[in-house]
Amino acid sequence: MNPWQLLGITATSNKRAIKQAYATKLKLLVPDEQPEEFQRLKTAFDLALTLAKNDSLIEDDAYNLFADMSDSFESVAPSIEDDMYNHEGLVFPASQTKSSFSDALQQIIRYENYFGNLAVWEKLVASINEWSIDEYMQNTYTIQLFLVENYSCLAREIIRFLFKTFDLTNLTDHIGQELFVSSTFLYLKKTIYTVPPFSFQLAETIPANLRKQYFTLRFDIYQLIAQKQGFAVNIEDLIAKCADLFAEDSELWNLKMIDWLDKTNGLVDTYESKELVEDFITRTQTMNDNPTTTFLIAYFQLVKGDAKDDSIFNWNKEQLTLPDELFILILGSIFFHKKDFVPAFNLWKQLSLSRKIALKKQLEDISRHLPRQEKKEYRQIKKEIRNVQKKKHPVLLALMQFFTFPVIIVAFAFLSNGTSDNHLPDETLSASQEHYMEEFSETKQLYDGPLEEQFVYYFYASNDPEGKQLFIDSTVYNDQLKERLEHYVYQDTNKYSDMSAFKFKSDALSDSENQKIAVYYKDEFLCILVFGKYKVLLDDIYGDQWQPLSDAQLESMSRSIRINPESTTTIFLRKFLFSDNKQQNLLEYTDYLSENMKIVIENNLNAPIPVNMEKGYLYLVREPQVKMIVSDLNKNEEKLILTFDESGRLAHVFGPNWEEVDEEMIHYSNREAFKNISTLLEEPD
Repeated sequence: MNPWQLLGITATSNKRAIKQAYATKLKLLVPDEQPEEFQRLKTAFDLALTLAKNDSLIEDDAYNLFADMSDSFESVAPSIEDDMYNHEGLVFPASQTKSSFSDALQQIIRYENYFGNLAVWEKLVASINEWSIDEYMQNTYTIQLFLVENYSCLAREIIRFLFKTFDLTNLTDHIGQELFVSSTFLYLKKTIYTVPPFSFQLAETIPANLRKQYFTLRFDIYQLIAQKQGFAVNIEDLIAKCADLFAEDSELWNLKMIDWLDKTNGLVDTYESKELVEDFITRTQTMNDNPTTTFLIAYFQLVKGDAKDDSIFNWNKEQLTLPDELFILILGSIFFHKKDFVPAFNLWKQLSLSRKIALKKQLEDISRHLPRQEKKEYRQIKKEIRNVQKKKHPVLLALMQFFTFPVIIVAFAFLSNGTSDNHLPDETLSASQEHYMEEFSETKQLYDGPLEEQFVYYFYASNDPEGKQLFIDSTVYNDQLKERLEHYVYQDTNKYSDMSAFKFKSDALSDSENQKIAVYYKDEFLCILVFGKYKVLLDDIYGDQWQPLSDAQLESMSRSIRINPESTTTIFLRKFLFSDNKQQNLLEYTDYLSENMKIVIENNLNAPIPVNMEKGYLYLVREPQVKMIVSDLNKNEEKLILTFDESGRLAHVFGPNWEEVDEEMIHYSNREAFKNISTLLEEPD
């Protein structure tokens, strides 16, 4: 069998096709369990590359030398592989030095020139056809890690170029490929690929040291709006903070209008609304052009009656930094103002029920112009709105009682006496108001504490149907999760009485975008809570009675929470750096250590305890990657630098008596105080 047959392709000089064929075949193997098959495939790959670099070998009789190879291929091929680099003209010499892809990538990052400049990336991968398969796979992995870290400040054009170049769309964690696949990237892959089409044309006008911070914050603001978290975070404050970094970007002011349109359901019907619109148009006139600004201005002109043509219909959603639902809302509004009622209704019927309630009057106006089928759908929507409003009647009744009860008493006092001399005493009136205010306040307030404590209080430690429903309405946006939680609203969930016995373990440092918290009662595992950024909404719950996972999946998720930079640092300090029992701890806490660190610690088993650091300080560096800095009483001097791998394990410890220190990496101006070491050592396990 010749190399092309082993790779499953026809003879070709296209090196990328050869590499992709090899990668595809490799996914079907378990190299450790199938060493002979792996060696045969690897040899076929190397041989195919040799032939591809010399087209004549594919076409002339030299190719036929390999045509009849079958069982003897695996014994003959290694000798061919060994000699490949000795034949001049076939391949580059094995010793040829090439610029490191990783070094080139770091240089691009260092010069802050990677946000929107596609030419930079095309140059970076220009030699891709010269990479070996090992280089290709390693570089693919490097790009995954880069995208995870930087996708929020990259142009969509660049992200999609990298996806195509490295075939990231089809990336999976097949057996045999784990070393070259980032699980975090797989989790975020869709989010990364579908970033909004922000413009980065102003990057050069922003100070280099502020570019990443500005673009990342701009992206975060958009995400908060798109994920309906604007009610829990002050978007105005974030926009002001972003403007302090750089204020001459129309895309930033687009976000202000998008947030306002989202909160007002696209309605421009108040004096304040019209003032905001005029301010937006004036502010952005002299700024950079972009499709979203032009679209919004065209929309506002249409609403005001100033539109001169139908150019507003020429925009494609892909060009606009608008959340999907808001785009549907605005597009429906455009048709509504154009008096094109059927398409307006067909768009608006896709909106959430809360939006439909806000547009109740407009939908009623539209209904008069709808054909039979759409009228039937409108009646169903009207029924849904009525049902929701019925459910709110108890709260409305309480409000009505609060406001009308004192009035009724006053009226009764006047009528019963007929004079104005005998009126209700002030203390009676205030007591009534206080009673209703307290009753109303009690229905509104949630259990006092962070979200994870609120959750365990309502769903594990009490039986409070109203509280459960209020928690769901206030903190859960995911409809499927709402449905799961509402199943327990009227069930008795008072299983654990001692709130102080609940324990929470978090991976906040590892994943600030989707923070996970494992919940325990004493030593009993209960569930895993998943929160969005800033921990303002509960996104999901994993565990037996919630979102079920296989034992392996649950263990993997629990492990990712248990082993993170913070917990790993604590283990290192307590069990190794300041411990006399390093040998035993090395056996017990091996999960927290990379293979490199197991060797490093084994070599340091007899190292003395650094007493001068026991009263020192621990600092956190968040960007570009999480690191922990250990210093002694001299706060300005870094003694040890701890780095972590993707799994949260300790990857390196740089410093005296540990690993060699690179002078360039030991001064971090962006470090932040994290914890006093003596306090950490005294905390219970």
